[in-house]
Amino acid sequence: SDQPGATYQWFGPGITGATVSQQNPILTGMNAQSGEYTVLVTVGSCPSLPASTDVIVTPPPVTNITGPNFCQGNVSTLNASPGFESYIWGSGETTQNITIIAGGTYTVTVTDLAGCTASATINITANPLPAPAIAGNTTICNGVATTLTASGGNSYQWSNGTNAASINVTPLTTTTYTVTVTNANNCTAETSTTVTVNPLPVPAVTGPGNICIGSSATLTASGGTSYQWSGGLGTKGTVNVTPVSTTTYTVTVTNAQGCTASTTYQLIVNNSLSPNI
Repeated sequence: SDQPGATYQWFGPGITGATVSQQNPILTGMNAQSGEYTVLVTVGSCPSLPASTDVIVTPPPVTNITGPNFCQGNVSTLNASPGFESYIWGSGETTQNITIIAGGTYTVTVTDLAGCTASATINITANPLPAPAIAGNTTICNGVATTLTASGGNSYQWSNGTNAASINVTPLTTTTYTVTVTNANNCTAETSTTVTVNPLPVPAVTGPGNICIGSSATLTASGGTSYQWSGGLGTKGTVNVTPVSTTTYTVTVTNAQGCTASTTYQLIVNNSLSPNI
């Protein structure tokens, strides 16, 4: 207690310099040490009996915040160090971990069992997402290959298992291909394209089958919207021919989708009879 005219003398591991004679010494920094502290109080020429107390100095807590790489539009978790009695985030949450949906500065203050506190801060940058795109011919004919090329990132993963920027595909039916693009910030985005597979025409040729030498025959192609005959016979669906021997004719048929297919037709030429009398 405060005694007028009293003097004080402290003893203990953290007592140095001016704190020896203070009534209520405050120990800070390296002087804040655990141990037994004793004080002698002298009033006039009468010293008191020594009074002692044990002081336990708890080291200040240390905490930090960890979190994953954060990409725009994503949801991530920030984790404060475990093992503390309580947590209070700048946003008001009181849990060890919090969920974030945007970049910014996040701070947490922790309290340990001794009531000591510490704070940590982390700056979260919202990294931009890649802008994926796919180029290539997306309308093909059955049996034809096409090359699809992705762009917008540093690495690519296609839905068919390929991990290159370009893929060469020959789908049998209309198929959708998806690519996941990753940029330098390790952020990902995906896009898709559909390759439409058009059917081939089914070409056919009708005609007499066989003729006599010197006769003509009409051959008619079908199965498409345009035709191309071999041997310079032109582009009409129907052609007239006068072969001098058995001949095979080829016609290439194109349908409305621009797909082509060919077929052949053999016209047999019979020799004329030469009777003897």
